[in-house]
Amino acid sequence: MAETAYKYDYGYSRNAAAQPQKQQQVKAQPKLEVIVNPLAKEIAREKEVNKLAYKVSAVLAAALVVFSVFCYSCVLISDASHGLADAKNDLIIHQAKNEELRAELNSLVASVDIDKYAVEKLGLIKVSAENEVYLMAQADNKVIYSAKD
Repeated sequence: MAETAYKYDYGYSRNAAAQPQKQQQVKAQPKLEVIVNPLAKEIAREKEVNKLAYKVSAVLAAALVVFSVFCYSCVLISDASHGLADAKNDLIIHQAKNEELRAELNSLVASVDIDKYAVEKLGLIKVSAENEVYLMAQADNKVIYSAKD
């Protein structure tokens, strides 16, 4: 009977999809090793150092610009404050001169000084009852001079 079993298929070939497929054995491939040139590592390191140097230079340049602007603004503020102090001093001086001139003007305008100047320098005489003259307007546009009654 063992011989007859080999002669007949018994349906194993019809049901081939159900049969497990033979797995292909994957041969282990040898690992690839990348041989790196020592100069390439040095070049890459130099590039990183150069990038860092550029960044540090940019930060230092920005800090220098900010510091320069700060110093310039301090100089401008100092100059403006000195100018303001000078203007205040000039104002105080001019106010004192103004008060001095006002006092001198008030002393010159006093009525005693005006009368003295009129009599001595201009040769005028003081008004008295004898030399008072009144003007009266009459009809026909005539003016009559008269002394005090």
